[in-house]
Amino acid sequence: MKNDVSTIMDWGKVALIECSLTDAVKIHSTYHQKIHPCNFIFLSPESSLELERRLMRDVERMESYSSIAGKKNQMEHDLILSKSLDFISKCFVVKNNE
Repeated sequence: MKNDVSTIMDWGKVALIECSLTDAVKIHSTYHQKIHPCNFIFLSPESSLELERRLMRDVERMESYSSIAGKKNQMEHDLILSKSLDFISKCFVVKNNE
């Protein structure tokens, strides 16, 4: 990842990496200020119910309903954790546009 980000920056572009909160913590602890300064943002649905609705909409791509429950639990955990991480620059709530 370090080489990819460096190459993108050399081209004068901004690297945008979509990852889990767990991966963001790893990136921050490993690379922060060693390669390039980073800004971290956290995106979340407007509610737990909205998260469940979005996951159910995508159920055909999921392995099972238990994987939906696991993803919902992980997202709820990540939402709480994101508020306690000082390196998260901004948290955005993504509202339903339907």
